[in-house]
Amino acid sequence: MFIHFCDSHNLCNDKLCKTIYRVSSIRYLGLTIDKHMRWNLHVNNLLMRLRILSHSFYKLREILPMHVIRTIYLALYKAIIQYGQLIWGGLSANALKPFRSTIKKICYLM
Repeated sequence: MFIHFCDSHNLCNDKLCKTIYRVSSIRYLGLTIDKHMRWNLHVNNLLMRLRILSHSFYKLREILPMHVIRTIYLALYKAIIQYGQLIWGGLSANALKPFRSTIKKICYLM
């Protein structure tokens, strides 16, 4: 138990009280934050989602015309990268290298 809140100061019934537990990470509004306020877990989750999408693009390349694939790229891939970038985008260039390689891969597929 980390923090314990009671509505009534006189009577404390643990079933009615609110308790906040300590966790190693939390996902809030699509952003994953760990207990040290580092973005490693969030970046890894994003890269996993982008790699799954890049596999889908590989399959779509044989079915759809290039302008449709580009539209799907702008709608999905770019949206995933840009969401929350204002908050986590200040990472070092070394931490952002996996994003560059993943983006290069998807551009190669297109």
